[in-house]
Amino acid sequence: MSYTCYGKLPMGANTLGVYVSSSLTVGRVAVRSQVIKSMAFVLTKSISLSFLFFSASLSSHVCISSNPIHLRHLHGALRYPGKRMHGKPTLFNFAPCSKLDSTTKFDKRSFGSTPPSMATKAAEDKPPQLVVVVESPNKAKALQSYLGSDFMVLPFHGHARCLAGMTGSVRPENGYAMVWEVPESAQSHLARIKSACKSAKGMVLATDPDREGEASAWHISETLKGQLNRSKFHIKRMLYSEITEKTVLLSMQALQQVNKPVVDAYCAQCALDYLIVSALSPLLWRKLACSQCVGRAGFAALQLVCEREKAIEDFIAQEYWTLEAAFSDETTAFSLYPISNDGTTSQELHHFPDESTCTAVAEKLKGLPVRVSKITRQLKPVDPPEPYTTSTLVEDSNAMLGFEAAETMTFAQRLFEGIDLGKGEYMGLITYPFTEQPQLSEAAARSIWAIAAQRFGNNYVPPNPREFKSGATNMNEPYEAIRPTDMWRFPSTLSQKLDKNALALYTLIWKRTFECQMQGAVYEQIYADLIMETESMHLQTNVNKLSFTGFLETLEDSETSTLQHTWQSCAREQKYYSSEVWNMIANLKEGDVVRIRKVAVMHHLTSPPVRYSEGLLIKAMEAAGIKRPSTYSSALKSLQAKKFVRTDKQEIIPEVEGRMVSSFVSRYLSKFLDCSSIAVIEQQLDEVSCGCLQYEEFLGGFWPSFSAEVASVMNLPFQTISRALQETVAALCSANLGIKGHFCPRCGTGRLTMKDHHCGSGYLFRCDNHLCRYELFLPLALFFVL
Repeated sequence: MSYTCYGKLPMGANTLGVYVSSSLTVGRVAVRSQVIKSMAFVLTKSISLSFLFFSASLSSHVCISSNPIHLRHLHGALRYPGKRMHGKPTLFNFAPCSKLDSTTKFDKRSFGSTPPSMATKAAEDKPPQLVVVVESPNKAKALQSYLGSDFMVLPFHGHARCLAGMTGSVRPENGYAMVWEVPESAQSHLARIKSACKSAKGMVLATDPDREGEASAWHISETLKGQLNRSKFHIKRMLYSEITEKTVLLSMQALQQVNKPVVDAYCAQCALDYLIVSALSPLLWRKLACSQCVGRAGFAALQLVCEREKAIEDFIAQEYWTLEAAFSDETTAFSLYPISNDGTTSQELHHFPDESTCTAVAEKLKGLPVRVSKITRQLKPVDPPEPYTTSTLVEDSNAMLGFEAAETMTFAQRLFEGIDLGKGEYMGLITYPFTEQPQLSEAAARSIWAIAAQRFGNNYVPPNPREFKSGATNMNEPYEAIRPTDMWRFPSTLSQKLDKNALALYTLIWKRTFECQMQGAVYEQIYADLIMETESMHLQTNVNKLSFTGFLETLEDSETSTLQHTWQSCAREQKYYSSEVWNMIANLKEGDVVRIRKVAVMHHLTSPPVRYSEGLLIKAMEAAGIKRPSTYSSALKSLQAKKFVRTDKQEIIPEVEGRMVSSFVSRYLSKFLDCSSIAVIEQQLDEVSCGCLQYEEFLGGFWPSFSAEVASVMNLPFQTISRALQETVAALCSANLGIKGHFCPRCGTGRLTMKDHHCGSGYLFRCDNHLCRYELFLPLALFFVL
């Protein structure tokens, strides 16, 4: 008896050895580009084979030596439907040949997921009650350990369908119908799920609890619904925001249907992005020297970066002066600020407007008596920060840990999906990381109170749970902030389970969650108003002291001391004084007369706006109303991939082409693609997901006017566009190429005009003075280094 198998192999793969034998013990065979015996083939990079064929007598095992990715390709050739196969292969063992012996067993960890043949055999031995579909192998392991043998948990990577890669995948003339196709990468996963569902009673789609996860569940359901064709086979949706045994089991008892409005919002988002890119790509290609399109969120981020860069370039530093004074040569100096001359208000001016005034006041202060007219004491409470949302987590991890946005979300996703805690126990360490909701569950708050009371005492626990107001408009998506699933799992207990970066991010999340439910810190502040009676000059000084640490006590806690950072906003707002200065000001009384013995004039310059880091840019996008956590890192990646921006020492700097694209879009399409317009689109998508706005109504309100505007801009002559963009390009090139404003650097009288040059290879500046004929060609390659 024999069998024959056909299947595609990956081209250019590393060395792959295939051995067919009736025995389990197979020795290592030297890799050669020839047939070894009559039953083994060895494939190397030098052999261009697209199909594999082998025939042998009935054997009990096929042993393959390669990496797991290539094994999946070959294993699919033997087992997946659609491949020709005669006979039925027996159970296969996969392991490196050097380790094969009579006790060799299949190791799941070498694949990251259960191979189709193993899943099929398990289904045949004991049919599962339900098939549960998740996104990753780690999720599958965790849920399988919770649910038991009555369930088969299978991982599915990516979407089961995507928009067809052809023109017209979205058809406005047909009610904005969308054409979907099943990518090749999803076919093997679908075949495996279909095979497992043949003997099951139903399928549970346990994908992520957001818009993307709902769409992934819908794609799988729509793809398999017609193929299963069983009246009593039910497909349900399971929602959970953390991967713990209690949450998963409770969610399994509250199954529901796929949320159609959320799916409609996903489809509207995909259709809109497709239409915008398909309309803008030819426009930018023709009008801006082969520039590319970056999508809605990308345009918003690019606009923010370019506006900040222009503000930095236009910034003119302003001078101001302050006074540092002391009551004697031995005491530490304190700051003096001018206040209103009538003394009726304590509004601070903070500085002297010019040096002469400040110097004159300093000269008069030396040795003159100054009377204390008023002492004001007050307590200033400082509330703890909110728990993390996606944007604030990225901002803090970028500032405190140096992680990029993509790195932060990779580590966060790994913590959410769960790790092996030992003895087969899998546990998700944090809640779902893509969220804009800052609320905490009551159980989490009570855990924090218990830990705070145990570590610091009852004075650090608030009398009632601290509630945080959400600015999110879509309440159908994750309802809780990013927090540890179990606050009693301290960071120190995971030092051997997590790598350095993942542990640092978990510690950051644990600290923020812990301190958000503690008492606020309290600062005691003293304001002293001083009067120079001979000159009628009113001055003020103030000092502050931390009187109750509250949540700031976590800075010294052993669990978070490894971060070596203080709460950033608190550190910026508070200026700390020595105990000597505090005691000196605190001992003053109204009516006291003191003499200032030492005065120094301090010169200052105002600082320009800082460039955006990834964290600050995401915070700015959220403040602008673009609250779509899953798009933040992808938008930044798109800008960097198209060379519209670059990152230098965590600062995002726009490139010349990026600034030209931003200037072009702001000039001609601002009512559709500026930050405020994109924020309105995001709000409307939230309305679609809540069922308040229909899919066709949303797209019909945007696309007709947008396409008409794009067509109008497409008909504009290049001269009109070049005049609009000339100021942007000239300003960028002036420092490097001698171009100042609009005038020719050679004759000084002619004006420079910009022209597109050689089908998008760059730009040509030409003097309009026919006697001068000055020309300057700027290739795109030069733009990228300006």
